[in-house]
Amino acid sequence: MSSKNTEMKGNLVPEVFHIGYPRTGTTWLQKGLFPLLSESVYVTKSRQWDMYHAAAVEDLEGIYSDLDSNEISGRLVLESEEGLSGGRYRDYPDNAKKISWINPSARILICVRSQRDIIRSLYYLYIRKGGVLNFNSYVRKLLENRKLDYWSLYSHYVNYFGKDNVHILLFEELAKDPDSYVKNLLSIL
Repeated sequence: MSSKNTEMKGNLVPEVFHIGYPRTGTTWLQKGLFPLLSESVYVTKSRQWDMYHAAAVEDLEGIYSDLDSNEISGRLVLESEEGLSGGRYRDYPDNAKKISWINPSARILICVRSQRDIIRSLYYLYIRKGGVLNFNSYVRKLLENRKLDYWSLYSHYVNYFGKDNVHILLFEELAKDPDSYVKNLLSIL
């Protein structure tokens, strides 16, 4: 893993953005793997709400101004956040443009899971948190809003960052062969 410590108007910004759909291993990465990489990877506090509310590049200037280059000390800066993929019922492909305002040469890591399995897992979580829609109504709402339209999300990121800078990791690969999954992730970082 190498770090260029990319800067935006004199402030450090993330070099890698992890766009983790919920239920795709994001928590395992954030709480299990990334802390093990702390000597070479600095995981910043998420700025997803700043990005969500930004209407222009000026709205994002300085959002990482609290990053201390002495503390980071040559480590790769990473932002990892499920919310960057979207909300409960809708994906946010426009985040690609907003992230490009922050760092147009960033690498993007998108974690996905088969739609059939992720929908069941998301619905289970939705019910546990007090959701009241039945399964069919829940799925209909996702479909109406194009939630989990991976191709659209991927295409937006490729449009802004280029195919070589946008990487997809599959939850099924993590479940099947964690060692290969981690090696692949490390090669991306």
